[in-house]
Amino acid sequence: MHSDLFVQGLLLIAALKTPMIVHLHSASGALVIGLIAICMQYTGGWYKRVKTEHRSGCPINLTLEMLGDHWSLIVIRDVMFGNRRHFGDLVRLSEEGIASNILASRLASLFDAGLLSRTGDPTHKQKAIYSLTEASIQLVPLLAHMGAWGRRHTRPSRELSIRAQLLEEGGERMWKAFMIELRSIHLGAPAPRRSVFAELQAAYEAVAKPQMRRNK
Repeated sequence: MHSDLFVQGLLLIAALKTPMIVHLHSASGALVIGLIAICMQYTGGWYKRVKTEHRSGCPINLTLEMLGDHWSLIVIRDVMFGNRRHFGDLVRLSEEGIASNILASRLASLFDAGLLSRTGDPTHKQKAIYSLTEASIQLVPLLAHMGAWGRRHTRPSRELSIRAQLLEEGGERMWKAFMIELRSIHLGAPAPRRSVFAELQAAYEAVAKPQMRRNK
């Protein structure tokens, strides 16, 4: 039933591109509105999917069009800082509680945008391993600046802001070292001597474990 309504909704939306008066008080007007709503629900935002024109050529705008939703940078953050490479881990370990359907949509869009790559898991035929690309690795400075801004202008938790603190204190030198390591983890480049990932993880665990014991 929903699939039939979905198709009808697409046709009706296409019809609305031409001048047309819809009487909201009539049954047909209510049906049109209802079908449009169903269409929007089952496409995850029909307008965004079919839109090909950009609002402007400004690089900030174009970046926001790619990453400006509520979840895309969060997914990249979890792959980057949490090394969560499987769909199940990204859902199960999400601090923000991302829903599986939203995660699936964001993984697909990030893959299409060239910000994530996907390969089969040799240990499980039905699982995929997600990796950062060079484009998403180059987001490290942006995420470092966002974390620093958030520490100053919001009220973050201690355990979830410790990585941001270290990245801010470490500055550009630390960011570059982290990017080199990420290229090793995700792109197969030679492994560096320094592991920024291990430093960030150790700092997080040092703060988070006492907190978890107090919460028990």
